[in-house]
Amino acid sequence: MIQTQHTKRIEIPEIAIPDLLRATAARSPNSIAVIDRGYELTYKELNARVEKLAQAIRPLVSGERWKRIGLTWTPTLDGVITYYSVLRAGAIMVGLMPPKPAVELVRAVEETQPDFLILDETTREKISDLAQRFTTFNLVAVANELSDRLGQSLTRIRTSPASDDPAVLAFTSGTTGPSKCVRLTHKNVVANALMVASAHRMWGQSVIFVNMPIMNPLHLNAAISVGASFVIDPAWESGAIADRLERYQVTHFYGIPTLFGLLENDPSIDAEQLETVKYFSCGSKALAPQLSASLEQRFGIKVFQGYGQTETAYHSHVDDPDNPVHGSVGMNLPNTDTRVVDVVTRELLPVGSIGEIEIRGPQLMDCYMNRPDLEPFAKGGWFMTGDIGYLDADDHLFVIDRLVDIGYRNGTVISPSELERQFEAHPGVKEAGVILESSDTSSPLSVVAFVVLREAVASADKPALSSADFRYIDACDEIYLVDHIPRLPINGKIDRKTLLAHLPVVRSLNFAQTNIISITSLCGK
Repeated sequence: MIQTQHTKRIEIPEIAIPDLLRATAARSPNSIAVIDRGYELTYKELNARVEKLAQAIRPLVSGERWKRIGLTWTPTLDGVITYYSVLRAGAIMVGLMPPKPAVELVRAVEETQPDFLILDETTREKISDLAQRFTTFNLVAVANELSDRLGQSLTRIRTSPASDDPAVLAFTSGTTGPSKCVRLTHKNVVANALMVASAHRMWGQSVIFVNMPIMNPLHLNAAISVGASFVIDPAWESGAIADRLERYQVTHFYGIPTLFGLLENDPSIDAEQLETVKYFSCGSKALAPQLSASLEQRFGIKVFQGYGQTETAYHSHVDDPDNPVHGSVGMNLPNTDTRVVDVVTRELLPVGSIGEIEIRGPQLMDCYMNRPDLEPFAKGGWFMTGDIGYLDADDHLFVIDRLVDIGYRNGTVISPSELERQFEAHPGVKEAGVILESSDTSSPLSVVAFVVLREAVASADKPALSSADFRYIDACDEIYLVDHIPRLPINGKIDRKTLLAHLPVVRSLNFAQTNIISITSLCGK
């Protein structure tokens, strides 16, 4: 059987992103739209604030071409208001992520050349020299700053951008190489918002809490489209997370793997605290099946995965929230098709065969900006994801690794992510990171694992486990016990570049198999 996965269809209206908010404000004006650290704003109030700021922005972006506004995606109410205002004014939003290093933020601004910037204070200080070259507004005070500059002669915005107009310039995470600038249209983002809301079982009474260091427009737009409440109150400790889930009566909680690990490892959290939570959803990397099962058993909450990329407006697949298959990223979103092809011949592969994942749907990006050398689409409009995986007989997608991350040895595929899952299946392992090292294409491939033990086996002067206990994972040439796995601040993915950079130092330490190496101190140097 050839593995091409099709799915159900839903109607996608030809509207712009801010029309989602406008429609919900008309339909449910008194429903709570956003809760920012306890402060509540109704849909009617949110829409009014967005309209006022959009009126102030409009004179700055009028003209023959689409103007670009650089905006930091901060998890604040000001960030939400400014996001919709920029789009309602008809501008293209350039998404800037505050946790990224200054050099990457500078590159993003220089590559996209926004007409002006709206920055939070932290980002403004981080790129202060560059910001001085642009007209720059403070995210918290932008409404007042624009009103003072333009006076009160603001004109009501009577038209919306067209569905096919460009809406967002967003950068890929850069996990496997230099990040690329992706152009998304209003249609791309609206389609994904409606598809995600449907697949994630969101409705008007849902309370959505996305606990990430950046504002995630994917979940925000989905929540706004159905009139759900969107919670902004980031927390990075298990007790604080549980407190927020209880206080806001959250129904949908979204986080990265480390956050779910914190909840699972904290015995003080009572299941009754989380009684309103219907779903846990993990992004950036699939949770280990053992962790998903443990969370579900302990708290009685379904744990489901999702999958997507910046090029797919952040989402293309989701597991069935009520009947998840642990280890799978799920099935297509509505209106989306998936197939798996041979990485060399590009021929379709049968069910269960591993190859490159290709996706087709209305959420697919318009193009890569400033990269005419890249052709990401195969014949027929299929987007080549660069990920390898397979479809099972029930159309569940399993993602194995990035194509550029895998290696070959003696004709066998070596997948770092798959090896990490093998380590994390051990009851004594908290997390693992695997890297592949080769000086050039002709050199032998070295497989190196970094393993963090659970506290129960690592707290003693001499750990109950040593690197020798994992020799059954025979693909690994070197195994080091460490205190920490470095991760990217944006999405929580393993920072393999940092691990590879510190490998020579780790080797030079010549520690015994029972010694735990402090990666934390190495990264701090």
